[in-house]
Amino acid sequence: KMYKIIWPESIDMNKIFTEMSIFFNVDIKVINELWNEYKSIHKKYDHKKLGERETLNTEETFVMFAMFKFLVPSSFIEIGTLLGRSTRRLLDIKKELGLQFDIKCYDITNEVKHFKPNEAELIIHDMTGNVKETLDKYKTPGIVYLDAHPYDLTIEVIKEVISRKDWRLVIHDCGEILCNPDIKIPKDRPQDITSLT
Repeated sequence: KMYKIIWPESIDMNKIFTEMSIFFNVDIKVINELWNEYKSIHKKYDHKKLGERETLNTEETFVMFAMFKFLVPSSFIEIGTLLGRSTRRLLDIKKELGLQFDIKCYDITNEVKHFKPNEAELIIHDMTGNVKETLDKYKTPGIVYLDAHPYDLTIEVIKEVISRKDWRLVIHDCGEILCNPDIKIPKDRPQDITSLT
């Protein structure tokens, strides 16, 4: 049988705002104000054209926007960049907020289409086996945005980041809606793991 993702027809923004209010320990009015601020950035840079699937969607990007505001990171590492659509959104937010950190993008190939080399550094490197050494090179506080699918790398990044007090982890493609309990793809074939599988 084929696994099929059933996307929600509408997003419960009140639920998102409530959960963000609890997570960031701020009044829900603050989250509402941030949403209005973020919507203007979304519109200004026409982020809608980047799509809502297989990249950060609008609501996920809003959570990242709040993280940038509350954490004010010194470092940002993206693992799994591909075309750079998520990176584009984050670069625009960083610019609007006047933040000074560099965005470092790690991937095993260069297929970037949505940002220029002077905007973010793409590092062609498989981080598997050296996540600790990589994080040690960067200033803190930092955020790791994980959008890669190899099992060993995913486990290594999660374990390393949560063991540190000065790093935060954001994982894309990880909700219950994307969990296929009947998956038959072996762990060593992450290239076959997609939204459809």
